[in-house]
Amino acid sequence: MGCECDAGFTGPDCSERLCKYEIDPLYYDDTSTVKTAVYDFAIVSNSTSLTTGFQDGRKVANTGTWAIVFYDMHGQKWQTPPIEAGASCTTVLEALESLPNNVIPSMDSTYCTRISNTGVDAATATWSITDNVDYDRHARVDTFKLPLWFVYKKFHGLGGTNSFSYNYITDGDLSDTLSGWIYRIHFKNNPGAFRQPEINVHLDGPRPTLAAQLTETNSELFTRVWTNGQQGENVDYFADHCDGVTVTLTTSGSNTYLTDLSTTEIKLLKSCLGGSDFDDTNNVDLENWDHGDEQYPHLIKLVLTTAASTDGGIYAALYYSGSNFYLYNPAKSLTGVSTDVFEVYTTKGVLARTTKNAAASFEFASQRFVTANISYERSGGSYSYSGDLSCEVTDRNSINSNYVDYCLNKSDIFTFIDPVTPSYNPSYINLYTVKKIYTERYYEDLKDQHGTVRRYFPADSAFSSANDMFNKFGTHIIESDLSTNW
Repeated sequence: MGCECDAGFTGPDCSERLCKYEIDPLYYDDTSTVKTAVYDFAIVSNSTSLTTGFQDGRKVANTGTWAIVFYDMHGQKWQTPPIEAGASCTTVLEALESLPNNVIPSMDSTYCTRISNTGVDAATATWSITDNVDYDRHARVDTFKLPLWFVYKKFHGLGGTNSFSYNYITDGDLSDTLSGWIYRIHFKNNPGAFRQPEINVHLDGPRPTLAAQLTETNSELFTRVWTNGQQGENVDYFADHCDGVTVTLTTSGSNTYLTDLSTTEIKLLKSCLGGSDFDDTNNVDLENWDHGDEQYPHLIKLVLTTAASTDGGIYAALYYSGSNFYLYNPAKSLTGVSTDVFEVYTTKGVLARTTKNAAASFEFASQRFVTANISYERSGGSYSYSGDLSCEVTDRNSINSNYVDYCLNKSDIFTFIDPVTPSYNPSYINLYTVKKIYTERYYEDLKDQHGTVRRYFPADSAFSSANDMFNKFGTHIIESDLSTNW
């Protein structure tokens, strides 16, 4: 046990001052660019109108306010003045700039982009944002969907009758719509890693100052914050520039791969990639390298040859098929131009798959992930592994070592990749940090004449040890520093 310290202090009683720190000076060099944070802020309700779909908590339509909670590099919390629902980008930037002590220096008008949608289908609608900030003279265009579990009031598991699968869409109300705004904000003048910002809609104590309009049936408000592969960083994990190699990205069907490599460049790239696992004795060829595979893909950073300062580049996971360098994520240039040329940066780190026996399930823009062994559910219990990825071992999960190749601890860096169907993966990879990993108690809500009672299992002899593993399904949780971007 200990105290919860203010920003800048540490120790059991918070009496010790932390040394000031900044971005690693070695991050700044002549060719690579430093990643600065770009976050998207969504304020959306399942209503049919922008003008009547929101209220201030007192049922006064279109009068709600919200605020951005910003954390500086050292963890100090700052909150903007109230921002009206649907405010312009100018108003949002002014609110950020008004924070004291020059926490957020003056921001260019292009650092914010706002889009809106009215009454679009909650399950199928695509939200598209054209960035006001130019990347190498081109505007970045992003499209994404907002598949939200809460819209359908349904919750399932992974791959079966009790499943997190899209079965819930056929069971839900397909007439549900979404209306609201998304703001993309560049924090170019705040380099380095800082905690993901938040949206606060309770500016007057417990009463919400922004809510969905209650005149609409089953109306609900949701707010989300996420970054689409553009997170701030203090340390450059991809510091090794592959001299003499440039590549372009080509997509054919469901495959994305590196192209425009000469024979000499292919050899140089192999040498730059080196080993992909923890064992150099199994390296191959004169280049002394690994091809990469589902268990140990190579992870690289691609930076435009004409990149502007703080462009930051994009991450790509790849393997060599014997003829092509294929990507596990369908990466594309931030500019949207297919002929863009990239320089390649590699890492001394290893990207290793935790296990092939578990899958993760999460909603869009979520910091909470559920891991489970879908084979266990589908096969009715032929596997004794429940999907737990934690390194903590007790007598109740000692079986994990037989199924997990690399477990996760707090502070570990990880990402999500579907190696079988690359098109399912996001174009831009986020690198997440584990903030918490744990197992919840299994419970069931039972309704009787006295109302709803939450019963935790195993609670008594009603649940035998034979059923204990089944009761763990969907209870293994990972919480991260960043929200998902898919």
